[in-house]
Amino acid sequence: MSIPRWMKNLKNQAILIMALTLVLLVATEPKIGLTWDEPDYIVASEAYTSWFGKLITQPAAALSKEGIDESWSSNHEHPPLDKIWSGIVWSGARFVFNDLTAHRLGNMILVSVMAGLLFLLMAESYGQAAGFAAAAALLTLPRFFFHAHLAALDVPAACAIFFVTFLFWKTKENLSWKWTVLLGLVWGLAFATKINAVFLPPTLFLWALLFRRRWMLFIRIVVMTLIGILFSFAIWPWLYPDFPVRMIDYLEWITAEHWKIGQWYLGTMYMPPPWHFPFVMMWAVVPLTLTALYWVGIFRAGWKWREANSLGGLLFISALVPLLALTTGKSMVYDNDRLFMPAFPFLAALAGMGFGWLVAGVRRTADRMGKPLLVMPATVLAAFLVFLPQSISLVRLYPHLLSYYSETVGGLPGAARLGLETTYWCESYAAAIPYLNEHAKPGDTIWVDPWSHNVMIYYQVHGWLRSDIKIAFPPYAQASLFPEYGPSTFATHAASDFIVVQYRQTTTESTRENPGRESFIPHPDPQWIGAHEPIFQLSYDGVPIMEIYANPAAQASAKEQISGSDTGQPVQNPANMQPFTSAAGNFTVQVPAHLEFAETTRDVDDAGGLRLNILTGVGEGNSIYNIIYFDYPEEWAADPNASQALLHGARNGWLMQIQGTLMEEHAMTLGNYPGLEGIVEASDNNLPVKIKYRHILVRNRCYQISVWIPKDGTFTAEMEEFLQSFAIVEDL
Repeated sequence: MSIPRWMKNLKNQAILIMALTLVLLVATEPKIGLTWDEPDYIVASEAYTSWFGKLITQPAAALSKEGIDESWSSNHEHPPLDKIWSGIVWSGARFVFNDLTAHRLGNMILVSVMAGLLFLLMAESYGQAAGFAAAAALLTLPRFFFHAHLAALDVPAACAIFFVTFLFWKTKENLSWKWTVLLGLVWGLAFATKINAVFLPPTLFLWALLFRRRWMLFIRIVVMTLIGILFSFAIWPWLYPDFPVRMIDYLEWITAEHWKIGQWYLGTMYMPPPWHFPFVMMWAVVPLTLTALYWVGIFRAGWKWREANSLGGLLFISALVPLLALTTGKSMVYDNDRLFMPAFPFLAALAGMGFGWLVAGVRRTADRMGKPLLVMPATVLAAFLVFLPQSISLVRLYPHLLSYYSETVGGLPGAARLGLETTYWCESYAAAIPYLNEHAKPGDTIWVDPWSHNVMIYYQVHGWLRSDIKIAFPPYAQASLFPEYGPSTFATHAASDFIVVQYRQTTTESTRENPGRESFIPHPDPQWIGAHEPIFQLSYDGVPIMEIYANPAAQASAKEQISGSDTGQPVQNPANMQPFTSAAGNFTVQVPAHLEFAETTRDVDDAGGLRLNILTGVGEGNSIYNIIYFDYPEEWAADPNASQALLHGARNGWLMQIQGTLMEEHAMTLGNYPGLEGIVEASDNNLPVKIKYRHILVRNRCYQISVWIPKDGTFTAEMEEFLQSFAIVEDL
């Protein structure tokens, strides 16, 4: 059967690949679990999109500082473009698809376009076999295929970088100003997608320096960079009200103030991991056959770099730079392969180049043998050998593709033996929902990994998870991203009814001494997991990915409280107290059994550069146990008459920070050290609370010990003992 004439056109073939890719992604999306960052981007995309409606109907109000802050403050730490795009697509798609699919559709469209352009780029330079192989390689990279479905920023950043590289390549011979301006605008769109695009101009400059030394090309790269920076800022309304201050805030956040996330790597917790981390991980998560092919492509690019105008060199540099960026030790945020997504399309292109070269060799061999009919079956056989193994693995592991490891490390079991992370990003929580819906009782509290609560809350507010189940919030957590969820429920895993554990070793293996991020929050560790039996397990090849544990102690406590309340008598549920000692803080205190402190630090620049050391633990009844200590400069405390000023200054600063109202206060002492104790009323996450506190000044160190409870609650004997038992270990 002859191929229709229109299908012989490469551009038409690229369009067909785009359409088939989109169908594939949409068809496989429903089982892809919600991931850690998606709720933030989903909320932001809806807010940004609503602003454009206000801009049309109420332009003055929309462009006011209040109007911009209302709509653009959400997730303003990242540039806005992909969230705008996703929100626009969601606005229409939500009438056809469910909410999550509608939010993800925009990014799936971007991936589909990239697959078609990848085919076109490689087919035009190296033949159709190379083009088809490149597109197939991209879609059979299990980790990339997973991320291609998400309403996140990593794959859109990869798409945007590829689009700029594609346009740069197609216009490299036409150095007219119109193409330079267009290239600058497209790069500006990439920069407005994610900060990763900042590495693109140096990549293009390096390629031009090595392969195409033309002054006008260098000038184009410089001019496009300047145009792109200005354009990216112009399409970011959050910057408008106070551009210099907000621009500085953004630059500080991406360079110095971004929260730190460590990485479990080769059986050790790192912050940051060693320089070889991205190369080892790329080796570990790219299928063996594709690894072999892209190395063939790299070899071909080096051996015949003048062919096809050195496209191979551009592909190699573009794949290498995202990995090199993570070897410097400057980045402090890691999630396995997520941050080098921009390298994957170029590795797929190099694999396509390698496959095309092999097919060309087969064709030459068949011609020399006088058997040209062997070319097609040999090519089909080669395609099966190259793409079938990882396709089988992809189907077997789907939808939990963040646990994919290649044959190079022995699959997931081999990766576990090597000490590589089993999974990350909470996608496995989707598999926990049916069990929780069936077995949790109304009012039960579900604990999930720290800072993962919004994933479960999204499932709940959109009807996947039962609405009568409570989600545990970690200490320091702000109100839910979804106001319709209701009041926050603070609880540790020890006080929750069900504990959902994903095997993200960066969390499970973290300790107070090496927390893997800026703060330590109590969580199930290997010792806890080893001492408990899961009631549900998701595993692959014998390696657990996610487990659910029941907490009989918490459930028994809840039954006791219900039983007591049924009799109309006050519930007496005294907790055994246990000592907690802080060597760094030089104090000891009695705390309720099972209460664990999360520890973090915070710098307060407007208080003379003080560093606050903060310990927070969650008690029963949504109570919070808190200890804060910091050191004044020694010269401030040298004057014995300054103690009251320092003590009251600390209390006043705290009241101002929490916007609290002092209800009662009196002086107290701890041995020879002066102090204050009292009660404050305030609002926490829009909920009224009351706080009983003690402020104590020990030479130049100030301590604040406090218990926070709902305003209508009662301070218990355990809380009083916590406050009264605070003592200094040794004289400073």
